[in-house]
Amino acid sequence: MFIRLLFILILCMSCVEEGLVDVSLFKKNSTSIDTLNYTPLNATIHSGETIGYSFSNGQAPFLVSTGGVGTFNNLLLEYTAPRSSSPLAHQISVSDDVGNTAKVKFNILGFEKNIHLEQTKSFGEQNYPTNLAKTANGDIYMSSVVIDTPGWERWVIWKSTDIGSNWSIVDEFIFTDEGESHPLGIETKNNDIYVCGYAWESGGIINSEWFIRKSTDQGLTWQTIDRWNLETGNNVCNDIEHDSSTDDFFASGYAHTSASGDVGIIKQSTDDGQNWSVIFNDSDTRDVYTVKASPAGVIWAVAESDLGAGTVLYKGTYAGSWTWSGPYSIGINSIPSVAYQKFGKLLIESETTAYYASKHLGRWVISKTTDSGLNWTNIYTDGLSSEGVDILKTTSGDLISVGSNTTSPRNFEIIRSTDNGATWTKVLSDNTPAKEGTFVIEANDNSLLSITYEDGGSQQVHSYRSTDNGVTWSSRGEARYLSAIYTEINDYKEDSLGNIFTAGFTMMTDNNVNNTWSINKSSDNGISWSQSDILTDPTFDLSAHTIEPVSGGYVYASGGSRQGLLLRQSSDSGASWTTLELFNTGTTNNYKAFMGSDSFENIYYVAWQSDPAVSTQVRKASSNGTVRTTVGTFPMKAGSTNFSARSLEVLSDDSIWLGATEKDGGVTTTTVIYRTLDQGVSWTEMLRTPGNSSSIKVQRTSDGKLFASNLYKLSISTDNGVTWNSYYDGSLGSLKDFIIGNNDQVYILVNKKVITYSTQTSSWYEVWDMNDKINNAHNPAATGLFKCSASPIKVCLNVLEVFSGQEGDKNYLWPLKLP
Repeated sequence: MFIRLLFILILCMSCVEEGLVDVSLFKKNSTSIDTLNYTPLNATIHSGETIGYSFSNGQAPFLVSTGGVGTFNNLLLEYTAPRSSSPLAHQISVSDDVGNTAKVKFNILGFEKNIHLEQTKSFGEQNYPTNLAKTANGDIYMSSVVIDTPGWERWVIWKSTDIGSNWSIVDEFIFTDEGESHPLGIETKNNDIYVCGYAWESGGIINSEWFIRKSTDQGLTWQTIDRWNLETGNNVCNDIEHDSSTDDFFASGYAHTSASGDVGIIKQSTDDGQNWSVIFNDSDTRDVYTVKASPAGVIWAVAESDLGAGTVLYKGTYAGSWTWSGPYSIGINSIPSVAYQKFGKLLIESETTAYYASKHLGRWVISKTTDSGLNWTNIYTDGLSSEGVDILKTTSGDLISVGSNTTSPRNFEIIRSTDNGATWTKVLSDNTPAKEGTFVIEANDNSLLSITYEDGGSQQVHSYRSTDNGVTWSSRGEARYLSAIYTEINDYKEDSLGNIFTAGFTMMTDNNVNNTWSINKSSDNGISWSQSDILTDPTFDLSAHTIEPVSGGYVYASGGSRQGLLLRQSSDSGASWTTLELFNTGTTNNYKAFMGSDSFENIYYVAWQSDPAVSTQVRKASSNGTVRTTVGTFPMKAGSTNFSARSLEVLSDDSIWLGATEKDGGVTTTTVIYRTLDQGVSWTEMLRTPGNSSSIKVQRTSDGKLFASNLYKLSISTDNGVTWNSYYDGSLGSLKDFIIGNNDQVYILVNKKVITYSTQTSSWYEVWDMNDKINNAHNPAATGLFKCSASPIKVCLNVLEVFSGQEGDKNYLWPLKLP
């Protein structure tokens, strides 16, 4: 812990700004005066910093009151400012044993959310519907599984008040930051909505947990009403049903036991989901995919047999206790998945008649029973590779089934029967673009709504409507999972004219199914943003990796695709852009570009690529970009291979530092740093350390100290890189990024924390912890540290906050500021 001494007389031995602060406390006249006078100078400290007190005036013992801000250790006489504090002007009260008092003022230097780095929203990588339901007032709810940038899938509930023309997100549930949440079953009672599914945590003790969520205000707010696991294996809820004859709820799925493996589970609630009890736990079944109640309250459950019997039916009745009959074979082999994590649909028409739509031997099938489920007959088999997902009987008595032809391209298909399944007519087959059919529902006005998702491309949900009892269908609307999380900010820079630029990418849009190169610009300190440069390629993903403004309105950007990297230039402060060159095209293994500029406004740029057969070249462009040459070819050490640049830094003395990894002798991965003092004419190896570093960065303080990140630690050199010593050893976490402020203080991003170092005591402490500040976001991430003018010491943290709903997810700059 970092300790500083503040004397009362109070003397702050080291302050972030203003040098030493002398605060004197003295008696006005004599010991009869119980008030201490002092000089009201402010001490500036970081949030999280600890100051030790030594009293030289007044009579011990001394007592300090913090006013609820920070803590005071009376035994050690230490005051600790609150970690993660926002910028704050604060004072503490000091009293001695005879009643003399004083107040000491502090300015706490802290990170504060300030600038929204706006990026264009884009489609997520998927929006897979998993169910449909309708409330009494006619609102339609859809569950789906979407995916976020780190690759985690999450639970989303959509709502439409106009029969599928428009959709809005009403619940976006993330059980844990690193893990997944999947909604699978959805049911309603009057205008209340119930959704069941599962969630799991990466590295958690329990593989997955059974979840049920509920809304009683038409989707405005939600609560988890059942979180359950039988043992530490998988626990999944597939379906949920409301029995209108008893007003009870039933949920089905499976749980894992150490004795029997996966077992089918049915749970019951008699109080609108507040409490649940297991009424079916059968080791002869692996899973209960569907649970439905007959008009008389008999529970029908479609399950997968664990005895090789394929898909089977169980029936439950209650007379003081539950009695189950079955299993009865439905005539379908081991039940296959249809659509996304679905296994077909059970439709109960009466106590004797029911239908089941699914897949058997690779074909869409519909089975029917007329003897209460004891025997089943196949009444429809599609002629092509296909799958049935849903089945509905309309108010007028027609059967509608939705599914897909699974040949390429996939067709979204709807079939219809007017004679209780004796004959079927295909009324819709749509593959423009390729789609997969999922669910169908009858609206309050007796029109029909069916949903599908696009197979490939944006994978968004499309809806179709029929107003003639399923004879004809027309496109109705889309549920688009649009979010700013599907962007990435790779770089942030400010020019001398007051413009801010960000470099990154957005994912799929209406006009492009590949990632889009994106440069955004703000001229009003981040209040409003415009697209400065948008670049697409019909074949490849593109991303802007780095941006470099110089004087005269010139701005350079580099990035591109795995197939080649671009150098682009603007001569009018980002109003228009041209491509100067495509470089490093001899490989398909480009990952990133790095760039910097010297005092002569020459631009230096290099590719991070991993092709051992391709040399890495450092390129130089003249101040106007017209002359471009190679000023360094790597690897330089004989026998070294697989050279991958990981950073390029141009420091204030025009020295250029190249960080990279290579394989010594083609075998041992090694971190290396090279330097040139003559614009690339000659290069000198300055550091060689065994080990692999994904991030290598070199920075300099105003007094010439060099700091280099490598192997997720930090090294220091006081002789311009000739020798290096350990500065940060990773004890508080692996280094993700670091920056040096205008106060020459080093700030390190580790995990979700920012730490800093005291040269006085050689100790580290936490200035900011994401867990202290962001507790209403699902999956926040501190992505990097940038220099920015919103901070008086030019230190800003970029934080990605992941929130619910169509507002999407946003990058914010948190400058380190004074109050």
